[in-house]
Amino acid sequence: MKRRIIVGMIVFIPFVWMSALAQESAADLTDLTLEELMEVNVTSASKRSERLFETPAAMYVVTQEDIRRSGASSIPELLRMVPGVQVARIDANKWAVSARGFNGPFANKLLVLIDGRVVYSPLFSGVYWDAQSIPLLDVQRVEVIRGPGATLWGANAVNGVINITTTSARDVSGGVMSAGGNTAAGPFASGRYSAQLDSTLYWKVYATAFNVGHTRLPGGGRATDAWSTVRGGAQINWSASQTTLLTLQGDLYSGKKHQRLRVPALTPPYTLTIDDAMDFSGGNVLARWEETVSPTSSMKLQSYFDRTFRQDALYKEGRNTFDIDFQHGFSPTPSHKIVWGAGYRLTWDKFTPSAFVGIVTPSRSANLANAFVQDEVTLVEQTLFLTVGTKFEYNDYTYLEIQPNARLVLTPSRHHTLWTAVSRAVRTPSRSERDVSIAIAAFPSPLPGLTALVSVDGNQAFRSECLTASELGYRYASSELFSADIAIFYNVYDHLRTAERVGDPTLKYAGTTPYLSIPLKFDNQMKGTTYGGEAALSWHPLDRWKLNVGATLLRGQLQPYATSTDTSSSEEMKNNPQFQCYLRSFLNVTRDLEADALIYFVDTLPNQSMPGYFHVDLRLGWQATSNFALSMTAQNLTRAHHQEFGDTPLGEFAAPIPRAFVGTLTWRF
Repeated sequence: MKRRIIVGMIVFIPFVWMSALAQESAADLTDLTLEELMEVNVTSASKRSERLFETPAAMYVVTQEDIRRSGASSIPELLRMVPGVQVARIDANKWAVSARGFNGPFANKLLVLIDGRVVYSPLFSGVYWDAQSIPLLDVQRVEVIRGPGATLWGANAVNGVINITTTSARDVSGGVMSAGGNTAAGPFASGRYSAQLDSTLYWKVYATAFNVGHTRLPGGGRATDAWSTVRGGAQINWSASQTTLLTLQGDLYSGKKHQRLRVPALTPPYTLTIDDAMDFSGGNVLARWEETVSPTSSMKLQSYFDRTFRQDALYKEGRNTFDIDFQHGFSPTPSHKIVWGAGYRLTWDKFTPSAFVGIVTPSRSANLANAFVQDEVTLVEQTLFLTVGTKFEYNDYTYLEIQPNARLVLTPSRHHTLWTAVSRAVRTPSRSERDVSIAIAAFPSPLPGLTALVSVDGNQAFRSECLTASELGYRYASSELFSADIAIFYNVYDHLRTAERVGDPTLKYAGTTPYLSIPLKFDNQMKGTTYGGEAALSWHPLDRWKLNVGATLLRGQLQPYATSTDTSSSEEMKNNPQFQCYLRSFLNVTRDLEADALIYFVDTLPNQSMPGYFHVDLRLGWQATSNFALSMTAQNLTRAHHQEFGDTPLGEFAAPIPRAFVGTLTWRF
């Protein structure tokens, strides 16, 4: 069966290529040529608009065309096409997403923003991907920085930054609705409508809903991983003058996901498996003022309030966040482009523990104040540029953190760019690393009749994890056929998290049941290095055919300090594939028919004994009329099932990823 599928793939691409050659009236593949794509302006790398081709950072942009033709149904699935980003689906509602290593369900070195709103959770330092269910039809672009972005974006932007931008009401008009079904998941539907009230006022509304069923296991039965969400939002753009733009937006969501948990028990067999359901909900409102003072000066003031709630068998958390941020960019002389800014964030929560997860302080507020400045200096006109800057942050846990960077970019011609950078970034402590106690294992103790219970406790002295990164990159773009983007890096980490033994076991009681407590505590007793490279290549054999190739190589070694008692944390890098690559083919067979293919390979995960795998997706898209489009996507064709990650540290079971067929109907009006 596998051989037939592979042979079918070999036949499929040449066949559609020959079909394309026969269509003299076929339209161009995308809205942008290669040369135009390199002219695309991005903002994530320097907090000001600049050409992607000249950006002194390892950066990748996922465009609307990429999103539409990817066949993906979620943000994590989109990120598979970004070199240097590791994506592993754990089950139907959980993902492990990271950049340049340290992957896991609680990947804590990747900062994620949606329209400038941070969705990185201060509870465990990571992202609740199940709650980021914005409809992909409303995503304008996804800008991904691999490597530190802390000088501009602050703490936790250690190994990368993902900046998701939704469409502006000013840039879209009319309505679009998309609905369909997935044979391995279930039905889904999304819609957006936007309009112009007058010459200065624009608005849009959107809504999305889906219901993902339990994954069917290869041996029969089902995993406990169903997932459903309803989400809606709105935005208003007001051009108050030719130089002033005001934006007000917000959204609400509510969902439920099912999970199977393995928790420690004080009686044989010392583990308990429970089927549980988590309820989660939230909402946010964001206001932004943008002012263009002159062609070389602009200001932006943004503020948002965000509310999240989550409850399952392990804990219940309600969290509120208020954030305000100001930035100003100007050029005091033709050779200097300065961006500076300041901000403040207040977050407060209420945490309800359980029998498995405890906490020292049920309610806590945390303050974060910051200021940054960055200057791009022109050393040689249109050829050599130096960028230097730093961020100062003050938080309630580790107080003052300083995160500088220096970047040099050389553009000897319009087809070549060479850049290098040295940066420092920190990952500040999370609430769980300071205050939370988690029971992780139970087993018979040497003392008759007593069960040993191992728990990991928070540590009020937990420090920030630190990174010093060195990077080198090269870009090449031909106006006709080919482009390449290559980056290599060498990262040095200090004070990484470990779980250390604390004193001798002690006798404790759970009600009237005695047990032997073996406490561990979070500490910073590990260091290490990682190094590797990423490449993204794009080739246009024909106007109507485009090939994208991406590859990632990652190596690393982590080593506990001599004073550490942790024997497991040094294995953390082994949760990441050392090599992964993909090939994406986009072909317009005719003006109305698209044929796309995705093939990617992920290397083994040694720490989880997880074998490597090939993944093949095929997509056909048909523009039936000017308003109606139909797409059919076949996913995971090489196997009926494959597994991408193991069970999580909190005892959540992983599930294999099944083959699926997805049909989507899109109506524009």
